[in-house]
Amino acid sequence: MSILFCNIGWMSRYEGLEGKRDTDKIVGGGKWIDDHGSGGEICNFVKCRDGFVYGHVETMKGHRDRAIRIEQLGASADAGYVDGITVVWTATDPDVRGRRVVGWYRDARVYRSRQRFRRHPSSQHEADSIESFCVRARVNNAVLLPMEMRGSALKSGKGWMGHVPWWFPQRYAEADSEIAEFLRRLNVLMTDGVEDEVAEVARIRSATNLTVTQKKVLLDARIGQGQFRQSLINEWGGCALMGCTVSDLLRASHIKPWKLANNQERLDHNNGLLLLASLDAAFECGLIGFSDSGKILISPSLAPRDRQLLGITSDTRLRIPPSRARQAYLQYHRAEKFRA
Repeated sequence: MSILFCNIGWMSRYEGLEGKRDTDKIVGGGKWIDDHGSGGEICNFVKCRDGFVYGHVETMKGHRDRAIRIEQLGASADAGYVDGITVVWTATDPDVRGRRVVGWYRDARVYRSRQRFRRHPSSQHEADSIESFCVRARVNNAVLLPMEMRGSALKSGKGWMGHVPWWFPQRYAEADSEIAEFLRRLNVLMTDGVEDEVAEVARIRSATNLTVTQKKVLLDARIGQGQFRQSLINEWGGCALMGCTVSDLLRASHIKPWKLANNQERLDHNNGLLLLASLDAAFECGLIGFSDSGKILISPSLAPRDRQLLGITSDTRLRIPPSRARQAYLQYHRAEKFRA
């Protein structure tokens, strides 16, 4: 996967500012934004009438308009653009600092030099006087993460993104295990049904039958943090099977899937297991399950070698025997998800 990171100003929606300044603003991203309260990226996630989104990353430095070195993405030295690139947009959270992934374009076209619109691709681009772009992608290949899902910050230092607002991480991943691991986790995020999660967050936000507090509790539970996750950490102390206590490796997994559960079930800690990410994935797709006593059930679809790699045997069991309430959820999982 050829990947380009672009750093921009921080916004909630990136759907423009004109007519929307009461609900969104842009913060950070450079001197131009500081001086003008706006920037070319404010429309990066506007769905245009031609079916594309158009992305801006600041290429100006003083009076010089810099070129993006797309040969780092596999383009020839004389090419004007390169296709099939994953462009990851980052911005600095103004509250807790640190550059964070705010969204991405898949299968994008990245131009070496700034492109000028012949005509504005949307009324919002026209209203905000956005005249140029550097990246283009199909609308259905663009994902903007809600504020609640913008996770851990990128590190700084040698090999990581510096002052130049774009970064080619492949150059450093082979020599730096931390960068390689960051890219691996990002790839999991981008391929792990995140669009469904983004849509669910939007539904919770727009719900008219929930209070602000209820929305926050549900959103925290949906994205694996807050009270639901903490209750599982308090209960298990680590992975429910292996005992691993490294928080970054653990997932607060719903036994009855979120999308099929009601709001009470979504927040019920009995409908949860704290599992290592690999075991969570196996549980989610039904390759493992649990009896009422907590003994592991292993699907015939899981080969012996893969069982060994996961660290499980037929004698593996949950470290705490399931309560009656949790048994009911495990019964649901056995009936609906487990591949017997």
